[in-house]
Amino acid sequence: MTLATKYLLEAIDHYPYDLPQTMEALDYALSYGDDQAHALLLKGRVFAEQLKDYITAIDYYEDALAADMYCLQIYPYYISSLISLEKYKEAFKLIDYTLTIKGIDKGVIYAKKALLYEYKHQYKKAIKTIKLAKTETYNSDYMNYLNEVNKRVKQKQKKQKKQ
Repeated sequence: MTLATKYLLEAIDHYPYDLPQTMEALDYALSYGDDQAHALLLKGRVFAEQLKDYITAIDYYEDALAADMYCLQIYPYYISSLISLEKYKEAFKLIDYTLTIKGIDKGVIYAKKALLYEYKHQYKKAIKTIKLAKTETYNSDYMNYLNEVNKRVKQKQKKQKKQ
Protein backbone atom coordinates (compact mmCIF):
# COMPACT_ATOMS: atom_id res chain seq x y z
CA MET A 1 0.00 0.00 0.00
CA THR A 2 1.37 3.39 -0.99
CA LEU A 3 1.35 6.41 1.29
CA ALA A 4 -1.18 8.05 -1.02
CA THR A 5 -3.51 5.07 -0.61
CA LYS A 6 -2.99 5.10 3.16
CA TYR A 7 -3.99 8.76 3.36
CA LEU A 8 -6.93 8.23 1.00
CA LEU A 9 -8.25 5.43 3.21
CA GLU A 10 -7.72 7.64 6.24
CA ALA A 11 -9.76 10.40 4.56
CA ILE A 12 -12.53 7.94 3.69
CA ASP A 13 -12.55 6.74 7.29
CA HIS A 14 -12.93 10.30 8.62
CA TYR A 15 -15.59 11.40 6.12
CA PRO A 16 -18.15 12.89 6.88
CA TYR A 17 -17.73 12.98 10.65
CA ASP A 18 -14.38 14.74 10.92
CA LEU A 19 -14.06 17.17 8.02
CA PRO A 20 -10.77 18.81 9.07
CA GLN A 21 -9.11 15.39 9.33
CA THR A 22 -10.68 14.36 6.02
CA MET A 23 -9.31 17.41 4.23
CA GLU A 24 -5.87 17.04 5.81
CA ALA A 25 -5.65 13.39 4.77
CA LEU A 26 -6.83 14.26 1.25
CA ASP A 27 -4.18 16.97 0.95
CA TYR A 28 -1.53 14.43 1.94
CA ALA A 29 -2.93 11.85 -0.48
CA LEU A 30 -2.93 14.34 -3.34
CA SER A 31 0.62 15.44 -2.55
CA TYR A 32 1.83 11.89 -3.34
CA GLY A 33 0.08 11.79 -6.70
CA ASP A 34 -1.21 8.21 -6.59
CA ASP A 35 -4.93 7.44 -6.39
CA GLN A 36 -5.68 10.99 -7.49
CA ALA A 37 -9.09 10.24 -9.00
CA HIS A 38 -10.51 8.84 -5.77
CA ALA A 39 -8.96 11.58 -3.62
CA LEU A 40 -10.25 14.29 -5.98
CA LEU A 41 -13.68 12.65 -5.96
CA LEU A 42 -13.85 12.71 -2.18
CA LYS A 43 -12.64 16.30 -2.09
CA GLY A 44 -15.41 17.19 -4.55
CA ARG A 45 -17.93 15.43 -2.37
CA VAL A 46 -16.86 17.48 0.65
CA PHE A 47 -17.48 20.68 -1.30
CA ALA A 48 -20.81 19.47 -2.75
CA GLU A 49 -22.33 17.62 0.20
CA GLN A 50 -21.01 19.59 3.15
CA LEU A 51 -20.33 23.10 1.84
CA LYS A 52 -22.91 23.18 -0.99
CA ASP A 53 -20.20 24.68 -3.19
CA TYR A 54 -21.14 22.86 -6.38
CA ILE A 55 -18.89 24.92 -8.66
CA THR A 56 -15.77 23.91 -6.74
CA ALA A 57 -17.06 20.34 -6.51
CA ILE A 58 -17.47 20.19 -10.29
CA ASP A 59 -13.90 21.40 -10.71
CA TYR A 60 -12.70 18.51 -8.54
CA TYR A 61 -14.88 16.01 -10.41
CA GLU A 62 -13.49 17.21 -13.73
CA ASP A 63 -9.94 16.91 -12.39
CA ALA A 64 -10.75 13.42 -11.12
CA LEU A 65 -12.08 12.37 -14.53
CA ALA A 66 -8.96 13.82 -16.18
CA ALA A 67 -6.89 11.63 -13.85
CA ASP A 68 -9.00 8.50 -14.51
CA MET A 69 -12.07 8.66 -16.73
CA TYR A 70 -12.87 5.04 -15.82
CA CYS A 71 -13.31 5.85 -12.13
CA LEU A 72 -17.01 5.05 -12.33
CA GLN A 73 -17.88 6.39 -8.88
CA ILE A 74 -17.34 9.98 -10.07
CA TYR A 75 -20.20 10.19 -12.54
CA PRO A 76 -23.25 10.09 -10.20
CA TYR A 77 -21.78 12.81 -7.97
CA TYR A 78 -20.81 14.94 -10.94
CA ILE A 79 -24.33 14.62 -12.39
CA SER A 80 -25.89 15.54 -9.03
CA SER A 81 -23.81 18.70 -8.80
CA LEU A 82 -24.76 19.71 -12.33
CA ILE A 83 -28.43 19.23 -11.43
CA SER A 84 -28.02 21.27 -8.24
CA LEU A 85 -26.55 24.11 -10.29
CA GLU A 86 -29.46 23.81 -12.75
CA LYS A 87 -27.06 23.00 -15.57
CA TYR A 88 -29.63 20.69 -17.10
CA LYS A 89 -28.26 20.49 -20.66
CA GLU A 90 -24.82 19.54 -19.37
CA ALA A 91 -26.37 16.99 -17.03
CA PHE A 92 -28.34 15.37 -19.87
CA LYS A 93 -25.21 15.18 -22.03
CA LEU A 94 -23.18 13.65 -19.21
CA ILE A 95 -25.95 11.14 -18.46
CA ASP A 96 -26.17 10.09 -22.11
CA TYR A 97 -22.39 9.64 -22.25
CA THR A 98 -22.28 7.83 -18.90
CA LEU A 99 -24.87 5.28 -20.02
CA THR A 100 -22.43 4.15 -22.75
CA ILE A 101 -19.67 3.29 -20.27
CA LYS A 102 -19.28 -0.41 -19.59
CA GLY A 103 -19.56 -1.28 -15.92
CA ILE A 104 -21.49 1.84 -14.89
CA ASP A 105 -24.45 1.30 -12.57
CA LYS A 106 -27.16 2.10 -15.09
CA GLY A 107 -29.89 1.98 -12.46
CA VAL A 108 -28.27 4.86 -10.58
CA ILE A 109 -27.70 6.87 -13.75
CA TYR A 110 -31.29 6.38 -14.93
CA ALA A 111 -32.44 7.48 -11.47
CA LYS A 112 -30.39 10.67 -11.90
CA LYS A 113 -32.04 11.20 -15.28
CA ALA A 114 -35.47 10.74 -13.68
CA LEU A 115 -34.53 13.30 -11.03
CA LEU A 116 -33.51 15.68 -13.78
CA TYR A 117 -36.89 15.26 -15.46
CA GLU A 118 -38.57 15.81 -12.10
CA TYR A 119 -36.65 19.08 -11.63
CA LYS A 120 -37.87 20.16 -15.07
CA HIS A 121 -41.48 19.22 -14.11
CA GLN A 122 -41.59 16.58 -16.86
CA TYR A 123 -43.24 13.99 -14.66
CA LYS A 124 -44.34 11.60 -17.39
CA LYS A 125 -40.75 11.29 -18.64
CA ALA A 126 -39.54 10.94 -15.05
CA ILE A 127 -41.89 8.01 -14.40
CA LYS A 128 -40.84 6.33 -17.64
CA THR A 129 -37.17 6.77 -16.71
CA ILE A 130 -37.77 5.38 -13.21
CA LYS A 131 -39.10 2.22 -14.89
CA LEU A 132 -35.83 1.98 -16.83
CA ALA A 133 -33.90 2.45 -13.59
CA LYS A 134 -35.87 -0.39 -12.01
CA THR A 135 -34.99 -2.75 -14.86
CA GLU A 136 -31.31 -1.97 -14.31
CA THR A 137 -31.38 -2.23 -10.50
CA TYR A 138 -30.22 -5.39 -8.75
CA ASN A 139 -30.39 -4.22 -5.16
CA SER A 140 -33.55 -4.50 -3.05
CA ASP A 141 -32.84 -1.38 -1.00
CA TYR A 142 -32.28 0.69 -4.13
CA MET A 143 -35.46 -0.77 -5.65
CA ASN A 144 -37.38 0.40 -2.57
CA TYR A 145 -35.83 3.84 -2.98
CA LEU A 146 -36.95 3.95 -6.63
CA ASN A 147 -40.47 2.94 -5.60
CA GLU A 148 -40.57 5.90 -3.19
CA VAL A 149 -39.27 8.25 -5.89
CA ASN A 150 -41.96 6.92 -8.22
CA LYS A 151 -44.68 7.64 -5.62
CA ARG A 152 -43.38 11.16 -5.10
CA VAL A 153 -43.28 11.93 -8.82
CA LYS A 154 -46.79 10.51 -9.34
CA GLN A 155 -48.09 12.75 -6.54
CA LYS A 156 -46.52 15.76 -8.22
CA GLN A 157 -48.00 14.67 -11.54
CA LYS A 158 -51.49 14.51 -9.99
CA LYS A 159 -51.09 18.01 -8.53
CA GLN A 160 -49.92 19.31 -11.90
CA LYS A 161 -52.96 17.84 -13.65
CA LYS A 162 -55.33 19.49 -11.15
CA GLN A 163 -53.91 22.93 -11.87
